Amino acid sequence: MNRREALKIATIIGAAAAIPKELLSMVSEKKPMHIIGFGGAGSSFVKYAQAQGLKAKYTCISDPVEEDFPPDVNFIRFQPPPEVVSLNTDELLLRSDMSIPLEVPDAIYELFAPDDQYVIVAGLGGYTGTFFIEHFGDWLTVNKKSYTALCSLPFTFERGSKRKYIKSVHEKFNSNPNFHFIPLSNYRAINGDLPITDFFEVIHKEFLSWIV
Repeated sequence: MNRREALKIATIIGAAAAIPKELLSMVSEKKPMHIIGFGGAGSSFVKYAQAQGLKAKYTCISDPVEEDFPPDVNFIRFQPPPEVVSLNTDELLLRSDMSIPLEVPDAIYELFAPDDQYVIVAGLGGYTGTFFIEHFGDWLTVNKKSYTALCSLPFTFERGSKRKYIKSVHEKFNSNPNFHFIPLSNYRAINGDLPITDFFEVIHKEFLSWIV
């Protein structure tokens, strides 16, 4: 090593030493990822992402109890209010005044206590997925959490009364850069008559592309 090369290396080392420790920490440390699936569709994606070997924490929130979750997937059973169980889903989702309020257990709020990078996933249509995505889309923003929301929009053949409420949720968050929406009917048109299992694998791959 000649004198010029030695001086260059010494300059680089000196510059690095001058960088504040806090900034170095921000550059070198990446927030842990925590993928949380709401409802059946969200839980299905959690299992898919976990099977791909993506390094993350995993939680599923749904009802009824799933029996085939891997041991490293945290499962929280959420049962909608009794009034919801007795209602047709289309009637429920027409109630944009939230006359049946979403009561969030403390255990779910506790998931968001760490300073993680959160990925919340749901299919809009059922009670759990639709209402949790709307609630936590607001809550995570207000509480300045790092998050990405992945949502599927229902097929166009589903009933108009259900779609009316889903449309309001979609419009509410469509301009939010943290949200990504997949219209199932559009993807169905592009991918032809794939078997339903293969079709949803296409959806899962698309979701995965937004977080890796």
